[in-house]
Amino acid sequence: MHHGRRGCYTSVIMRRLKLPIHHVAPFLRIRLRAYGFICALLLGVIVADTWRFKVPVLAVLGAVAIGITLGYAFSYSHHITWDSEKGKVVARLDVYGLVLLAFYTALELNRDDITGYFLHGDAFAVGCYAVLAGAVFGRGLGMSRRVLAILRKMNKMPVP
Repeated sequence: MHHGRRGCYTSVIMRRLKLPIHHVAPFLRIRLRAYGFICALLLGVIVADTWRFKVPVLAVLGAVAIGITLGYAFSYSHHITWDSEKGKVVARLDVYGLVLLAFYTALELNRDDITGYFLHGDAFAVGCYAVLAGAVFGRGLGMSRRVLAILRKMNKMPVP
C-alpha cells in the first residue's frame, strides 16, 4: 500500500493516534522526528555498550536521568506559539532562548569533564552517550508537551 509522503512511520503513528499534525509547522515536525530518531539510535548504542562493557545499569540510568532533566529544561529555549495566520504551531528562538542555548552548549562542551567525575574507562563513553541521549529525549519531550498544550488550548485536539 503506497502512502506517498504520508508513509513516514511517525506520521502513521500520529494519524492512528488522531493527532492533528497538520496544525504543526513542518520544520517543527521534522525537528521532533529527528529528536526521536537520534534518541533511538543513541539508546541502541547505550544498551549494546552497557552489555558489552558490563557498565553498572544504575550509573547509566542516572546519566540518562540527568540528560533528560537538562534536555527538558533547555527545551524552553524555543518559543513555541500558535500562529493564527498560518493556523499552525510554530517555534522560534527568542533572546531568552539564545541565552539558554549558549548555557546548554557550554554544558554539552564540558559534558566529558562532568561525566568523567563519576565514570571512568569504558563506562565513561557509555555515560557520555547516556547524558546525550537523555538530553535529546528530554528536549523532544518538552517541546512535544508544549505543542500538545497549545493544540489543546486552541481546541485543535480531537475529542475522544
